[in-house]
Amino acid sequence: MGTKERRQRELEDRRRAILEKSRDLFFERGYESVSVQDICDAVEYGRSSVYAFFSSKEEIYAHIYVEAMRILADMFQSVNPAASDFDREFIKCTQILFDFYKYHRNYFKALFYFSTNKLAYSKIPPAIRALKEAEIARAGMPVMALMRSGIDAGHLREFDVQEVVLLCWATVVGIIMSFIHKEMETEEETVERHCLRHAEIYLEGLKAK
Repeated sequence: MGTKERRQRELEDRRRAILEKSRDLFFERGYESVSVQDICDAVEYGRSSVYAFFSSKEEIYAHIYVEAMRILADMFQSVNPAASDFDREFIKCTQILFDFYKYHRNYFKALFYFSTNKLAYSKIPPAIRALKEAEIARAGMPVMALMRSGIDAGHLREFDVQEVVLLCWATVVGIIMSFIHKEMETEEETVERHCLRHAEIYLEGLKAK
């Protein structure tokens, strides 16, 4: 390995270390309670070293935000648009969102933090926003394909698929977030029941009459 390649690997290792330590701090303390100095102390780098890789705390958190969306997008790839039991597969989409919250709760919070903090969102570099949008699109593709297959089969009435998917997603997330804000996170069965009941009601409203 040449000097240039070695130097590049060292820089990438430092960048990865900053992200990993930052993620640990954010998940342990919460985004608001972690400062850039806390991150510097954790990785044992000076502020200039951290700022050489990231322009702000928001940018560091945004990488975790993208990672969260990538996990969720991977989970949605299990949706089968050609499933023989359409209703079951539709409900599964909501189950996936709930399971993301249940098994990746810190990532769930990271993913939706920027939705309620526009100032923080404005500090995310455009390139990172583009990565997040690409993962959102990847997550939505199998779900929209499922909905389109339901319409084509006459199971569902005609509607704007993208709009309906986004509205359903937003409502399920809203249900989960309402429990987070009430500090009732331990009541997972209650949260799951509300999410799945919503999916059942939503599905009935979409069916062809």
